[in-house]
Amino acid sequence: MGRRVVGAARALLLAALLCAGLASLPAHAQGLLGLLGGGGGSSNMPTTKTTGPQCANTSAAIKAALAAVPAPAANQLCDTLLDSPINTCNLGAMVEWGLTSTASEPPKCNGALKQEVPPGEPAALQDLRPLPYAGFDNATDLLELEGETYFWLYRTLLNFEAYLGCFIANGSSWEPPSGWQLHSMLNVTEPASNTAGAPAGATPGTVVLPFAAVLLNQEEQQLVIAVRGTMTAAEWGIDFSYNQTALVAALGSLPVHYGFAGVFQQLWPGVQAALDELVVGGSPAATQVFVTGHSLGAGVGTLLSYATQSYLNEKLGAAAPVVGAVLVAPPNAGSPQFVDAFNTLVNARRLAFEYDIVPQAFCTPEMPSCPPGRLPGTVGALLTAAGISITPTDQPGNVTAWPYAQIGGSITLLPDEMAQDAASWPALSRIQLCWALPFLLATHVCSYSCALSQYAAEGAAGMSMCWLSSQPAGAPGTACPGWPTNYPGL
Repeated sequence: MGRRVVGAARALLLAALLCAGLASLPAHAQGLLGLLGGGGGSSNMPTTKTTGPQCANTSAAIKAALAAVPAPAANQLCDTLLDSPINTCNLGAMVEWGLTSTASEPPKCNGALKQEVPPGEPAALQDLRPLPYAGFDNATDLLELEGETYFWLYRTLLNFEAYLGCFIANGSSWEPPSGWQLHSMLNVTEPASNTAGAPAGATPGTVVLPFAAVLLNQEEQQLVIAVRGTMTAAEWGIDFSYNQTALVAALGSLPVHYGFAGVFQQLWPGVQAALDELVVGGSPAATQVFVTGHSLGAGVGTLLSYATQSYLNEKLGAAAPVVGAVLVAPPNAGSPQFVDAFNTLVNARRLAFEYDIVPQAFCTPEMPSCPPGRLPGTVGALLTAAGISITPTDQPGNVTAWPYAQIGGSITLLPDEMAQDAASWPALSRIQLCWALPFLLATHVCSYSCALSQYAAEGAAGMSMCWLSSQPAGAPGTACPGWPTNYPGL
């Protein structure tokens, strides 16, 4: 991997320290910094800018260390993660700690993300099974043909995520798009240190949260199963539970991501009931079925779309509708065996922005496992000694690595093909660690709205989220909400 990757690894470790708030554990600061070693940068690579919000309260020592290392390439996450198993575990432990310790719990109402009515309507996807492993050769043609559907589904997912915080805060309801009705809201029960707003009768120490929604357009005979992304500390723990299980019968007993499988098992009975009522026994029956998800929701949606198509085939045979899965920024969800079966069965579109790090996880062809408390001298061991729980991913059976593969049907969204402000998006080609949260906002949320809005129905420009630089008066489009226009490189 060489000096360049080692330098990027140190930079990511330092970023994790920043996210986690190193000052909160002063007794362990020296040990954590010692894991970074010294030197290792490449003098001709862009370096880390220490002026960002994640470095505002950081010590001079950490800022100096950050300034000496290269800014990691945003589209080469796994080159850094797979430098060595120890490196994988150090980075994973630090990032997990940082995200779980700073997550909003419960999610807040009236944040930067607002609900917007998506223009147009979804339409059935062209059946392109079996999916190509390397992605579609005709991706541009598909965007022209199906982009309105992609945008409609993604905007509906963002509305779901915007609604959740307000539901917790004041019990407000979610209004689906015109012509659609909310058939059912599917909940998950998860651990919570802060259960403010939890429903009456909830188990102490847990919270019940909406995680998926089943929407019905009876006139058009369309059904949408929408699965939201990560929004709580416990859900970050789900993301990092990347050890595998092959014990879920509805998934063909194929090895899949353990955390995603746990959410799937909570949601599947509700999805199955909706399919029985609205597709198998509906009058009139829904003839178009979509599964869509973003981020964690796309990982879970990968499993749900597989189970949904399997179930409908079992119940309806040749009359089963073709499930259209639109998966936005999906992390890898299973083994090569699962992906082989998925690519044959599911008519999916895997949407990934080039600089989004989430679809690059979990690394292929295998992801090293981590027993945090049992690797002396590592970040996980230090955090465990401090009483901080880090997910063990070597179970069951002390497995050293888990095989992962990327599902087929990829469409890569490129920074220089954005609907507006295309000149600004290449500034995200490297991860500026002191600006980590704005970086994730732009690459993991706004990028998809911006790229897809140009293919959507009239009115999509009013919710494009494209502008990273200052938007000129009268220019079409909207800004990425909460984005700092002084981001390095703009």
